[in-house]
Amino acid sequence: MAHKIFILESSSRNPDKHANRSEHNMLLRTLFGYCKPAAVFAGVFFICASHSAAAIEWSQLAPTQVPANEFRIGIAAHDVGAFGKQEEEGEDYSGELRLALPRWGWVDFLQHPRAMLGVNVNNSADTSAAYGGLSWHWPLGRHVFIGFDFGLAVHDGETETIRTDRKELGTRVLFREALELGVLIQDKYTLSLRLDHISNGHIIPGGSGSNEGLDTFGIMYGMRF
Repeated sequence: MAHKIFILESSSRNPDKHANRSEHNMLLRTLFGYCKPAAVFAGVFFICASHSAAAIEWSQLAPTQVPANEFRIGIAAHDVGAFGKQEEEGEDYSGELRLALPRWGWVDFLQHPRAMLGVNVNNSADTSAAYGGLSWHWPLGRHVFIGFDFGLAVHDGETETIRTDRKELGTRVLFREALELGVLIQDKYTLSLRLDHISNGHIIPGGSGSNEGLDTFGIMYGMRF
């Protein structure tokens, strides 16, 4: 594995990346900074709520609480460093489609996830990714919900590099997980905060052996159909 070194010459694509942060990028990073001290408490809360939600009989839920087809768009601060060092910059623009699955036996066993396909496109020529997998949704009352995603992502970033302004992700295909807290508006629209993480976990074979991982934090807006 190559060791990263500090590169003196400025990058032609962005001489001063930190100076080019937009106001909403800074707002998202500031919001994430306030959220980080609560991460442990949020994790404990998420686990407890998940166990409680798993005991719910889904057929007894109100129709608006049952996972539905949904199209979502969003914006996120790129590489916020939730589980590692921040190296990349810019914002990610997201588009995502979630589809309810038929009531197959394995779907019931897995607590009714939705199928999910999406993209995160970076606006600073850093790492972008396409992803897919399963998404779980647990209602906390009628208008609040928590969510968890698990799947795979394919990215166009670096698997091995000595550059200090790029993540060294190790493999082209990565695991993807996301945590989400949101609200349901008028039984049709959703607005949520999402923390998204991709990495190889030192599990996926091949690649350079690196596993720096990449995190984004932002806002998602969805419309159910």
